[in-house]
Amino acid sequence: MDSSVQCEQHTSSSSIDSSSLPQGIEPLASHPLRFTGSGREYFRVWIVNILLSIITLGFYTPWARWRTATYFYGHTLVAGSPLEFTGSKRRMFKGFLIFVAIMGVLNLASSVESTWANVFAMVAGMALGPFLWRSAMRFRTYNTRWRGLRLVLGASWKEVYRAFIPMFIAAGVMTVVVGGLLYMAESPDDLDKEINLVRVGVSGLGTLAMLVCYGFAFYAVMRVDFNLRSLLMGRTHIGDQACFWRVSFAQTGRIWFTSACWFFGLAVITGVLSALAVGLLIDGMGHMVVMAMTVLFMTVSLLVLGYFQARIFLLTWNHTGVTQIARFQCALSVKAFVALRLKNLLLTGLTVGLYRPIARVSEYRMRLESVTLFTKGDINQLSGTLMQSQGDAFSEALADSFGLDLVS
Repeated sequence: MDSSVQCEQHTSSSSIDSSSLPQGIEPLASHPLRFTGSGREYFRVWIVNILLSIITLGFYTPWARWRTATYFYGHTLVAGSPLEFTGSKRRMFKGFLIFVAIMGVLNLASSVESTWANVFAMVAGMALGPFLWRSAMRFRTYNTRWRGLRLVLGASWKEVYRAFIPMFIAAGVMTVVVGGLLYMAESPDDLDKEINLVRVGVSGLGTLAMLVCYGFAFYAVMRVDFNLRSLLMGRTHIGDQACFWRVSFAQTGRIWFTSACWFFGLAVITGVLSALAVGLLIDGMGHMVVMAMTVLFMTVSLLVLGYFQARIFLLTWNHTGVTQIARFQCALSVKAFVALRLKNLLLTGLTVGLYRPIARVSEYRMRLESVTLFTKGDINQLSGTLMQSQGDAFSEALADSFGLDLVS
């Protein structure tokens, strides 16, 4: 669809008035997304998953994830038709075991009192990160089906590893800086006055270096997040029709920066209040005040996360579509979502976690039902065209449906 076409959203109507479109552009049919599930229904799925995971010491996790995905997919309606999750429980369990084994080896290596073992754990973990991400995303997209159509992630191994380069560089810089500071800290204590003065200067320089490293690490996280979203949203295909995601790094960067400012501002305020409260109260009450402030800090942190998630969701789905035939628009209210997150946190705390599944459904519903799909022409004609163009797009996905590509 031409990027100049501005779709006016009417979530209650079935089409857009052709008078609102530029001359020569055919009317667009609108299909608001809907969720037909309920918190009470999902609560039954959730409580069984929790109990069986506890009884089996976590080995029920793949089945729990399968049941959760099946429930949410089956109640998500896109243009009146539900999504389907077609993942194999047996393959999910196999991938789960391999993943647990890999994490066990890395944790064991990092716990050994050996510099080389720790370096191995760090390097191996970084090398496996892109591999596991691509495997998980290919599994998720290929096993998502709508009207008989499957999604296919077309990102290559080279593209995924290239997306992680900023993180690799940041890790290397941090390693060099921290290693250098540790080396200087091991200098002999019987230094003369001049060397001690140099040491003080180096200490201040080391603090500045660490601040720069942290800033670069924050940039690397932002960049890698943007790169991966670009691959997931822009390199996915339906048949031979490519999806697009027209978002710039500056747009996502502003959201990251604003969220970080909120987070650190609230962290400072909470810290100051904690210090004042502890200083004013008797010693016996100090620990209780610190605990209350810790809970408050965790709450506001989750609210900031909700703000970040809502803004990223809004940005993403207002700039996503499928070639020239379909696009999405989102009308999610960031304030309403943050308010819903606050309500859910309070009720979850008051019910000792039992409100969590209902909270999850309410947040999922608000986000999903804020999105509308706009298509050129009838939806049946669209799905028929996509089905005919499916062709050989699945041969690569089928070839990859083995081993660690099944990690979900």
